[in-house]
Amino acid sequence: MITTARRYDLKINSLVDERMDPYKASWAAAKYLKDLYNIYGDWNLVLAAYNAGPQQVSKAIRRTGGERDYWKIYRYLPNETRGYVPAFIAANYVMNYYCDHNIAPMKSRYPILTDTVLVDRTLHMQQVAELCKVDIEVVRALNPQYKTDIIPGLSALSSLTLPQDATERFIDLRDSVYNYRADELLTQRAEVEVDETEAPRTTHTVAPAVQTDRRQRPPATARAERRHAATRAVRATAGLMSATTIAATARAASVKDATARRQIPREQRKPRKTPLQRSRKATHSPTSLSATTPQ
Repeated sequence: MITTARRYDLKINSLVDERMDPYKASWAAAKYLKDLYNIYGDWNLVLAAYNAGPQQVSKAIRRTGGERDYWKIYRYLPNETRGYVPAFIAANYVMNYYCDHNIAPMKSRYPILTDTVLVDRTLHMQQVAELCKVDIEVVRALNPQYKTDIIPGLSALSSLTLPQDATERFIDLRDSVYNYRADELLTQRAEVEVDETEAPRTTHTVAPAVQTDRRQRPPATARAERRHAATRAVRATAGLMSATTIAATARAASVKDATARRQIPREQRKPRKTPLQRSRKATHSPTSLSATTPQ
């Protein structure tokens, strides 16, 4: 779990996942197992809590009335945890008694003698592989904590595990390794240049639909919106009028209102009435009532 890993100081981000680091993850797992043993005092329960979480084990213990035997709380554990502890016991048995069953261990295809160096600048594994004369697949296998081939040493000191002979070459050629094909392999830049020939600058094209503030909309769009709102309001209050008549009336009123307002100085203009205010006025006026009342 990510929360448990971070509780034990393992770094997890888009470039690094130290849960895959064999050294740091082993130390964190040992500390976690020790803390679980201090809680339960039984290694089978510790393994179950390591797999399912201490909340699930504590819940199973409460359901059995406080039993602290793994096999007595077995049926109250999740299905995955029910098989986890027996599988661990079987793996432990095979590791110790493989000879009795004619099982031969596999030989490791990675070098046994390794060493670790600290990297203080951003580095690409391809740089290390080509200058230190080591297969890049070996570099990846010895450093599984890096999600990509990028080692982010610039943000924080990062460890790099290599075969012992490659480590000596890296120390001798450190600056050369950092600079080798850096512009080609390390494409991340703090500032991104814009090619104006391919993407010409445009400052006047703004889609009206994206704007949400009505005061910033073009006048034509605002007038059209007021006209449609007035049409909907009048249609709701005067069901006997046709849609064509309503639209024509609203359009003529809007044009007349806009023309009159342009002739008045801005500082002397009265605030515009909203479509709702105009519809309320039309509803309570005697003229509108007489026009909409059936004969």
